[in-house]
Amino acid sequence: MEYQKERRTVMEMARSMLQEKHLPKAFWAEAVYTAVYLLNRCPTKAVQNMTPIEAWSGKKPSAKHLRVFGSICYVHIPTEKRHKLEEKTEKGIFLGYSTQSKGYRIYNLKTKKLIISRDVEFDEDAMWNWDEEKVERQSVMIPKETPPQQQQEEGNRPSRNGKEESTSTRITQKATTIRRD
Repeated sequence: MEYQKERRTVMEMARSMLQEKHLPKAFWAEAVYTAVYLLNRCPTKAVQNMTPIEAWSGKKPSAKHLRVFGSICYVHIPTEKRHKLEEKTEKGIFLGYSTQSKGYRIYNLKTKKLIISRDVEFDEDAMWNWDEEKVERQSVMIPKETPPQQQQEEGNRPSRNGKEESTSTRITQKATTIRRD
């Protein structure tokens, strides 16, 4: 039963990562591998709130190298592999972490091949438009300010000190109180 729950968690993470950056299902194996890689670096109750890596090796894993799956990235082309007037980078899509070396797994958009590189610049707010074959910015939804009268209708109520308090504020305060106990 526990195995099925873990498997479902991995598959849900992989599906979410693919959908977030509108990646094709052809990259599902890379998404699954990356989901497992990330879960092994997240604390879990199963090993006394340590990460599985920490429980196994005795060392807390670094998170400095973690990047957003499916992000657009630019791989540096070494000087000896290019001419003076050629591009210094090639565009790619970040697909995970190398197991053989300290590097990133990148799908090279020009060669259509998977490469491993350490010399990578990331643009985590961009994604590849497969239909138009170009980089697009991901739009971020910023909530508008709600007028005071509408806030009252949506469940705001006066707090103990007489000021209005939103439902989300009450939930946050309740969650903080529960965590302290």
